[in-house]
Amino acid sequence: MRTLRSLTIAFALLCITSVAGPPVSLAQSDSVTNDPGYVDLSRVADALDMRPNIEVTIQGALLDMVRSRAAREEDSAAAGLMQNLRSIQMRGFPTENMATADYSDLLDRFADDLLDSGWERVMHVRDEGEDVSLFMRYDDEEVSGLTMMMSDPSDDRLLFINIVGRIQPDELGTLMGGAGVDIDTMPPSDSSNAQE
Repeated sequence: MRTLRSLTIAFALLCITSVAGPPVSLAQSDSVTNDPGYVDLSRVADALDMRPNIEVTIQGALLDMVRSRAAREEDSAAAGLMQNLRSIQMRGFPTENMATADYSDLLDRFADDLLDSGWERVMHVRDEGEDVSLFMRYDDEEVSGLTMMMSDPSDDRLLFINIVGRIQPDELGTLMGGAGVDIDTMPPSDSSNAQE
């Protein structure tokens, strides 16, 4: 299973096709960092003491442009999903010069921090050296954010994705399917690490 590679490619394609067009200035939403679904991914860079080699942030005016494009193309699934999103960020870090134990420890600490701050782990897959976790944050019984962290030794990369905004359950299936994740064929999550 090449979950990390599939998700990275799908996310990159989503970003590239979504932002194709004339340049637009990126306006930082002044309150997105206060949203319960927001995760400060710079903490990962600080913990690793390195800058990411993949850095994507879509919010503010750029996110408005993505919404507009989805509406113009009459892609109702994408338009519906994007309507309530406030921010999409992705950070990737190279691991070729790191011991697996070092970044494995970082993933465990990051997961513990998320769980301690009210996030729920809804998926945890370990397969062929890959480690993929999906966390959801609920606010007033609605999903207010998704955070995914992935490592794959064969790709020499750690990848972190944070999506901020209200996501309806039916849209979650669209989001996961669009990222190349077949929920029906996924192995069950380790019950000691996942909450229903």
